[in-house]
Amino acid sequence: MRWICCVVVWGCAGGTSEPHPSTSSVPDPVDADGDGVTSDADCDDASPDVWSDCDACVDADGDGAYVGCQAYVTRPQDCDDTEATVAPGLAEVCDALDNDCDGGVDEGVLQTFGVDADGDGYTTDVLACSDPDGDHGEPGGDCDDLDATRHPGAPELCDGRDNDCAAGPAELLVPQDHATIQGAVDAARSGDSVCVDDGTYAERLVIDKPLHLEGTGSDRVVVDAEGKGRVVLLDAGAIDNTVMGLTLQNGFASAGGGLHVADAKAQVELVDVEVEDNLCTSAPCQGVGLFLRGDVQLDGVGVRGNRATLASDGNVVGVGMHVAGGTLVGHDVVFDDNVGTTNGSIWIEGGGFYATGADVELYDVTVSDNHLVGGQTRAHAFGVYQGSVLLERAWIHANTAEGDTWPYPAKGAIQLGSDATLRNVLITDNHSAGHDKGTILGTVLTTFGASTIRVEHSTIAYNTSDSAWSSLLDANGDDVTFSHVIAYDNDGSSTVRNNTGTTTFEYSLVGSSGVLHSSITSDKTNLAEVDPRFVDSAKGDYGLDKGSPAIDAGDPKVLDVDGTTADLGVYGGPAAP
Repeated sequence: MRWICCVVVWGCAGGTSEPHPSTSSVPDPVDADGDGVTSDADCDDASPDVWSDCDACVDADGDGAYVGCQAYVTRPQDCDDTEATVAPGLAEVCDALDNDCDGGVDEGVLQTFGVDADGDGYTTDVLACSDPDGDHGEPGGDCDDLDATRHPGAPELCDGRDNDCAAGPAELLVPQDHATIQGAVDAARSGDSVCVDDGTYAERLVIDKPLHLEGTGSDRVVVDAEGKGRVVLLDAGAIDNTVMGLTLQNGFASAGGGLHVADAKAQVELVDVEVEDNLCTSAPCQGVGLFLRGDVQLDGVGVRGNRATLASDGNVVGVGMHVAGGTLVGHDVVFDDNVGTTNGSIWIEGGGFYATGADVELYDVTVSDNHLVGGQTRAHAFGVYQGSVLLERAWIHANTAEGDTWPYPAKGAIQLGSDATLRNVLITDNHSAGHDKGTILGTVLTTFGASTIRVEHSTIAYNTSDSAWSSLLDANGDDVTFSHVIAYDNDGSSTVRNNTGTTTFEYSLVGSSGVLHSSITSDKTNLAEVDPRFVDSAKGDYGLDKGSPAIDAGDPKVLDVDGTTADLGVYGGPAAP
């Protein structure tokens, strides 16, 4: 018997085939390296540091926390992979960073410090790692540290805000709340503001407390005393006051017809104030426009048209303004057309202003067209006695004096009896007359009192006199220095008359001024008897024309604002206008 063996091959041609279930199976995904990504997604399931796309999850700053990882990966998630001090779980430190990646910055580690950002001397509290402006011991309580006009004790301004950081009414409105200015003053607390709307107010004000008095502008608000008394009296107790945006006119008083400061402890600021047409008819007249004492600041103040009119012998001391002690600092101030008239008096002084026992600083000033008539006139522009004076960038122009019966009927347009510096000052066309009654001491400057005086970078030209001993300076016991000065074509029998003291010229041009003082010609740094060649003096242009010998003729160590060697005269030097 033969056995026949048949082998069936699945899928053989011509045969019948049926699928045979596989005996193997695909393994389930696992996470062999424990990095949170299973093998079906992990490109290297043997390395816990490699998963997903293998490159997206990194720790660039080496702090053990990662960025770029999938949400299901169990790696610490870094919120800043450029800073090793920032990672989940780190302690928060004061460094303006979110160290623990919880969404907060410097939480729990900031300290409270007082900061004076606006420089008004008061602080507000801030949270910071260290004191932002250092500990200077300033008091706190500032209600707006971005505004220096707002702090405890600040004067209330007419600005609709609480300037003194205190509760209560800040501003009293005239005429909305009070029909008169005086009514608002009487109702105000110390430190409040009285705010005056447009109009003319026929009033005479007495203020006896610290206040801020403000109008809408000197061209819009007028306080008119109607010749019945002084316009404003800052009486005892008015020791910290501001007056601004007003015209004070038609006052009548022997001292301070426009405004009188009574308290020597006062601190007063005048801003945008015109003092006009005030009158004194009873001697002594002292500061017909302004009588000031204490510490005073002027900013944008005009003193014009004030009159001292005395029928007989009587003293007039400061027609526009009289400063009696304390300090005065002024910017942009005009003294114009103030007139003092008397008969036979030996003391009629200070057409524009007079100061005694005070330290005066004035910048950008005009003293023009003031007049003194009668007696022995002194300082028809201005006079200062004791204290000190700094006058910088000023025009002293067309002031006149007409003395009468005295042997010396007139002194200089400027009289100085104190230490003084005049810098970048233009002195032109002032005139002294004596009606042939005697000799005028000095056309421009008269000094006395053993003082030290400097005149720097100034032009003094075309000042005239009927008959003066000196065209430039009559000195009595003072040491006077002219530096970088042009003194040209002033009237007088000599340039300088010295009783005692010394007069020094350096880097100056002096010409056509009578008989020259020997110290002018002996110093090789000076120019004598040469024309400075002004651009057009007839039209008031005292700049130096091309080819002027005064150009670059100054001290090589002193420069003009353009960096070249200083020119002589009013437009030379670092403080030139």
